[in-house]
Amino acid sequence: MRPAPLAEPSLDTICVDRSILPLYPNWVKMVMHPDLEATGPAKYGLATVEPWLHDGQKNGGRMVGNRIYEHLLANNMLDSCLGLRDGEEFQKKGIAVFRKFFGGKAFWGISLRPLQL
Repeated sequence: MRPAPLAEPSLDTICVDRSILPLYPNWVKMVMHPDLEATGPAKYGLATVEPWLHDGQKNGGRMVGNRIYEHLLANNMLDSCLGLRDGEEFQKKGIAVFRKFFGGKAFWGISLRPLQL
């Protein structure tokens, strides 16, 4: 007798094993905030996540990533942002889930914050 298949995780729930280190791209020479790698909720609903935009990005504006990072750092916002491990888990859900919740926008791991933890 074959075992029953495991239930698929809900498409609107993200589960992140924070004990797994993110897989950094080859071009990353130095991890800026390794202390933040294991922070964040282990499980949360995508409905509790909203994109965060710097004022310079609103109304179709564009900004250099370093200015966004400097703003997040100066305002002590980095630890409330989702990170690369979250992005890896979003990727596993597939493009349809990403489009449903983020409308085809680019994902920057430090630019999304959960509304409730």
